Amino acid sequence: MLEESSDEDPITENAGNDDNDIQADEMAMESRRPTPKPVEDVEFESAFEKMVMENIADRQRENRPQQRDIAVPMTCRQTTKKTYEQLLQGDAGVEFVLMVRKGTKPQYKSFNAPPELASNLQQQALADKQEMERVKRLTLNISERQEEEEYSAESGGGSGGSGNPNRGQHVRQKYQHPKGAPDADLIFGPKKF
Repeated sequence: MLEESSDEDPITENAGNDDNDIQADEMAMESRRPTPKPVEDVEFESAFEKMVMENIADRQRENRPQQRDIAVPMTCRQTTKKTYEQLLQGDAGVEFVLMVRKGTKPQYKSFNAPPELASNLQQQALADKQEMERVKRLTLNISERQEEEEYSAESGGGSGGSGNPNRGQHVRQKYQHPKGAPDADLIFGPKKF
C-alpha cells in the first residue's frame, strides 16, 4: 500500500499543475502570434518586391557584351612543323582554333579560315583599342582639368570667372571664444600623484 500511495502522489501533483501548464501554453501561444503589420509596411513591402522583380527582369533582358578574345592555352597549340609542300601552297587561309565545350571539358578544334576574316578581326581589334585609348585620354584630360581648377581655387589665382566665385570676400576665420580656454590647473589645482 505504501507503494501505491507514492504512485498516486505524483499523479495528484501533475493533476494540479495541468491547469497551470495549459495557462502557460496559452500565454506562450498568444505571445508567439505575430502582430499584424501596419498598412504602410505591407504596401511598402509589396512595392519593394515589385520593384526588385522588375529590376531582375530588366537585367535578364539586357544584352551582355560577349568576350571576344579568349587566350588559347598553350596545350592546344600545335607544334607540328609545316612540310615543304604546305609552304609552297602558300597561305590559303589563317589557322584558327575554335574552343568548344563538351560536357565540362573544353575541346579545341583547329581550322583554316579565309584571310578576309582574319583581317576583319584584326581591324576590329585595332578599332576597339583606339577607342579605348581615346576614352582614356578624355578621362585623363578631364581629371587634369579638375585638378587645375581645384589648385587655382585654392591658390586664389586663376583666369577670369573660372577662379573662386567668392573672391573678394573676406575669408571667415576660425571662431575664438572671447574669454579663451579655461585653465584646468587654476580651477582644479595642480596634478597630484
